[in-house]
Amino acid sequence: MELGVKGKVVIVTGGAAGIGGAISELLAAEGAVPVIFARRAPEASWLAALGPDAGWVQVELSDDDQCRAAVDEARKRFGEIYGLVNNAGVNDGVGIEAGPAAFRASLDRNLIHYYTLVHLPAEDLNAGRSDREHQLENRGHRPG
Repeated sequence: MELGVKGKVVIVTGGAAGIGGAISELLAAEGAVPVIFARRAPEASWLAALGPDAGWVQVELSDDDQCRAAVDEARKRFGEIYGLVNNAGVNDGVGIEAGPAAFRASLDRNLIHYYTLVHLPAEDLNAGRSDREHQLENRGHRPG
């Protein structure tokens, strides 16, 4: 597969295990520079296997200030951010019976950071890309 990401910095939230880990490995195999955003450090040998340029940044994704600091650190250490894979989150089982407060808390833990992490590096993510490229990357989106 040729994703066109060779040498490009791509943030992967929750990128050290499970689906996120597989995404990080695929990006590394494609020559990208995966930068993992996570609460805990990935296993050192696994991170090293992603390549010499791969890295990680510690962040609590439910905290906007930490997200801002993590994006700034990623830019400083790795360069312009080309891509973002919002993968982190958990099925916390919050159902209809839990009530609005529990639902809002679940959104804060699992969804709000998706917006925050697209918003913060938006200039990087848009740099040098045509409208057509954005349409191809957002296949579910139909202009209208």
